[in-house]
Amino acid sequence: MPGSSPLASPVGAATPLAASSSICCNVVLALEIAGPRDVAVRSYCEWQCSQVESETLKREFWKAYGVALDHGLDLEQVHQDQEPDFFIEQGVKVGVARRFVRDIGKWVEAHA
Repeated sequence: MPGSSPLASPVGAATPLAASSSICCNVVLALEIAGPRDVAVRSYCEWQCSQVESETLKREFWKAYGVALDHGLDLEQVHQDQEPDFFIEQGVKVGVARRFVRDIGKWVEAHA
């Protein structure tokens, strides 16, 4: 067609960059954590508590620990799901729930 560029893409077509950029950020790498799963959750909670001075926050991390165990969740599952809202719905404070879910990879790296 006159006046049209041969490089123009159809309206609404996704570019390869746009398609790949939405995928790259949602990938959660699998973790391998040695030892009994329930012990790992307890050790992780102890580490989280060592990162704060507030007794209120420490109690909240122990609450998240209890929620995980009560629902049969181990760290690999919590890390894979990336769902702090689950913990929030169970009564864990928002910031603690986010940390509890998000920091598992950091804990694994520090304790590998």
